[in-house]
Amino acid sequence: MTKELSQVCGREVGGIACDVGSAKDVDALADYAVQKFGKIDVWVISVVCLADCKINNAGTTGYQRNPLTDMEPQAIQDIVNTNLLGSIYGTWVCKTLLTKQDAERR
Repeated sequence: MTKELSQVCGREVGGIACDVGSAKDVDALADYAVQKFGKIDVWVISVVCLADCKINNAGTTGYQRNPLTDMEPQAIQDIVNTNLLGSIYGTWVCKTLLTKQDAERR
């Protein structure tokens, strides 16, 4: 998929599998991006956007279209892990990296 996206965008694209509900995976994603591109310019949460080095954290509904009261606890946990914790972990990792990059630039 990265080859096709590179052709469409006219830029180098990279990617790895990442469970955004796992702080360890999000940290590994950030490390991958820095190793591949040298730095992170923009971290995009819940929006698909491709240009420069941007990281997308897409959300999920857990494929549920039911009222909350009809959902199983595991489905609720999966949705919260992806949508809430994924955003929190992504923001934390991004803030840490951008602060470090800014300090190195000075």
